[in-house]
Amino acid sequence: MESSKKKRSRCSTDSSDSLSCPSNSLCKYPGEQDYPTPDTDILNTEFMYYSAVLRIFASSLLRESDRITTQLWIKKLFGPCYHSTCLKPKRNKYLLYLTITLYNDETFGIFKQEPPRGKLPDLHSLPYGSECSQAAWEQETQWCDTLNDLPPHFKYSKCYLCPGPSNECPNYDERYGMMLDASFQYFLWLIRPYVALMTDPTDKTKAACWVQTLCGIAPEREDCPMMKEMRNDYLIALLGYVHDLRVEGPFNEMPPEEQLMPLEEAVKRYRETNPFNSPVGAQAEEFLSQQPLPQTGAFAYINVTGSLFEN
Repeated sequence: MESSKKKRSRCSTDSSDSLSCPSNSLCKYPGEQDYPTPDTDILNTEFMYYSAVLRIFASSLLRESDRITTQLWIKKLFGPCYHSTCLKPKRNKYLLYLTITLYNDETFGIFKQEPPRGKLPDLHSLPYGSECSQAAWEQETQWCDTLNDLPPHFKYSKCYLCPGPSNECPNYDERYGMMLDASFQYFLWLIRPYVALMTDPTDKTKAACWVQTLCGIAPEREDCPMMKEMRNDYLIALLGYVHDLRVEGPFNEMPPEEQLMPLEEAVKRYRETNPFNSPVGAQAEEFLSQQPLPQTGAFAYINVTGSLFEN
């Protein structure tokens, strides 16, 4: 009887919180409550998420020293005192920091050493440590190399999407433009191996030409962010197709020599000029040629389409 009373006392919170074990307890199974209610403790929900993630990350670390220190930190943060109302926010911040750290399959900063026996320092007071080295995609020179090889008429630095003079873009934002450039360089690094693996020489040439064209759009830091957004939209869409080693939609044609229109307009124009349900279209012919032909009887295909941007 005494042991059961002790277990119940651990599940309950402070009197100031006035929450009982059945409605807000860590003893609860995740399947018992599918959706959060107004009485749900969000900090407990976060804690359960970090618990599930760290269970996988901690056991899959390559270095044994990292596994040992991580287990000690988990034991510290999962202790009874960190389930109190006043320490839950601090506990969750540490768990979030630890989870982000283990994404790189290593520990760094304060998690490199064993946790202190007493009070944990505030996260804002911790030093950030030495600057990390650049990732592989940040060291990639493909964009610069492509720009150096492009003729001047393939580079579109002047804005033609915003109203007003092209050399005075009203939407200019240096920090946002730098973020868009970093995203473009990352997706450029992702798409290169898929283009190299494409087996169809025609599709491979089209994909390479599109990548080359997109490299020349708003390449300078001070260029219009809307131009950079349009460029990134095209590259992300192309990456989605090239990931399956094929090209579709507007990328089935070579990139235009004139100014590139926004992706939404390009998709609409391609759909009007190359409808999939056209009996003489290349896409319909390719689809029908891949279908099994019945030996007897008649058959029909029903085409259902939707808008990529509106639906």
